[in-house]
Amino acid sequence: MRFYCKGSVDVMCVGIAWLLIHLTKTQDAVFLVMDRANWKIARVNINVLFIGLLLPGGLFVPVLWLPLNKRGNSSTAERLVLMNRFLHVWQHLGSSPVTVPADREFIGLEWFVRLRRSNFSLVIRARWQDYLPLVAQSLDKTIYKTSRLIERKVKANSLFPASFAVNGYTFYYTAQFNTGSRKGKDKWLILISDEKDIA
Repeated sequence: MRFYCKGSVDVMCVGIAWLLIHLTKTQDAVFLVMDRANWKIARVNINVLFIGLLLPGGLFVPVLWLPLNKRGNSSTAERLVLMNRFLHVWQHLGSSPVTVPADREFIGLEWFVRLRRSNFSLVIRARWQDYLPLVAQSLDKTIYKTSRLIERKVKANSLFPASFAVNGYTFYYTAQFNTGSRKGKDKWLILISDEKDIA
């Protein structure tokens, strides 16, 4: 019975993830995805935060999860709780390079810094306004002038790269037109990464 306490279940789940990584021969490039599922059964709202592996062929395998006692997006604190559970086990399993791709819900400077401190790379989609002030500051321009500059550069070169630093870590900001947007909504595709060349 003691095996099924939270810590032991985490060890088992992360161990299975490690086995899958080796079976699929993906230990040279591990993609650890954070996502959230929210659905309703009768009058009960179920909201669960997941960490999972992205395997070849686009297969997502949940590894650890955290039920959220609320509706809506996860907070940085909730994400850190789940990631710390993962890291507690992962640190004993080896040194495969890990990249965390995530959507716009999973932003935040504290979150980005925690991933880098764990030696994880990241590629996270952001909204247009999320880090524009930091980009403007790094360019020594106003937000308005930075916005105009981004628009000009993207029209001329298809993308606009910039960078900003937080707590000693450099993050790269890439803006390009979102070719998959519908009816002019979501005009921009903004990516934040620790890698310079991701576009």
